[in-house]
Amino acid sequence: MNSRKSADGSGAKSRKPWLKNLIFALVILLAAALLFFALRSRKQEPQLEALVDFGNGITERLPLDEDHDYLYDVDNYVVHLQVKDGAIAFLDSQCPDHVCEQFGWLSEEDAWAACVPAGVYVQIVPAENS
Repeated sequence: MNSRKSADGSGAKSRKPWLKNLIFALVILLAAALLFFALRSRKQEPQLEALVDFGNGITERLPLDEDHDYLYDVDNYVVHLQVKDGAIAFLDSQCPDHVCEQFGWLSEEDAWAACVPAGVYVQIVPAENS
C-alpha cells in the first residue's frame, strides 16, 4: 500500500478542484451555445404571399407555397401568372410590350412587378396568417 502524500500534505484528489469545476462550466456553456444556435437556426422566416392588385380596390392573395398557374382576363388582356418553387412571375401577357414578363421571378418581401396596360400589379408581402 502506498502511503505517500503530495508535497502540500493533501491527497491527490484535492490537488486541482478548480480544474474539474472549470471543465464542468465549459461543458455547460458549450451545451448552452449549441442549444442557442440550434433554436436560432430553426426560427422560421415569415411566410410570404403575392398580393395581386387589379385596380379599383380589387385584390387577390396568392400563396407562394403551392405551385399553380393563374389566368386573368383583365381589360381585354389575358395575364398569366405562375407560382412555382416559392416565387411568382408574369409568365405571359397579351399586352403590347411584355415588360411585365421581364421582371422575372419574385420571391423576396416587397419585390414587385406590373403589367401596366392590363393594370395588374403584383407585390410580395407577408402572409396574413403568419
